[in-house]
Amino acid sequence: CITISQSNPLSVTCSASPLTCKNSSSTICATASGGTPTYFYHWSNGATTACQSNIPIGTYCVTVSDKNGCTATCCVTVSKYIPLTINCAGTNPLCAGGTGTACVTVSGGITPYNYNWNNSSTSSCITGILAGTYCVTVSDEFGCTAVCCVTIKDGAILTAPIITGPSSFCAGSSATLSTTLSYASY
Repeated sequence: CITISQSNPLSVTCSASPLTCKNSSSTICATASGGTPTYFYHWSNGATTACQSNIPIGTYCVTVSDKNGCTATCCVTVSKYIPLTINCAGTNPLCAGGTGTACVTVSGGITPYNYNWNNSSTSSCITGILAGTYCVTVSDEFGCTAVCCVTIKDGAILTAPIITGPSSFCAGSSATLSTTLSYASY
């Protein structure tokens, strides 16, 4: 009795370069290992090479066969790039000379994101900022960028009100006072 075994079975892995704002097509590759070289490739789109360039959005499968006719299959999906979208928002200080905050929210693109504010900050939110316009450039892993700005307005200057009314009154009586300014209750 003769037993033949293959100690290193044929296997294949598939990969695709992501679509970005800078490229609208992908490169897909199949990497075969094990089995008995030479490898032969048969892709679902008819290609017969290990790698293909200028591949549009879609799912692609490849069957790899080795010199002995053993096969292995894998599939890869080229996904649509979702553009980088950002939104800036700020909180103004309550009082004149106070500090506010500015934050940016990000969606799309490919993480991680990098933040570069015009005050040299590098986080998604900046705090303790004075009145002014703050702009941020956000870039994703592949250098795709988006910019937004937020204006922080100075808080209100509190003015002492002029209060009018009787300057004296008797204990137990009431008096009506009025002011030239109206204020919210605190």
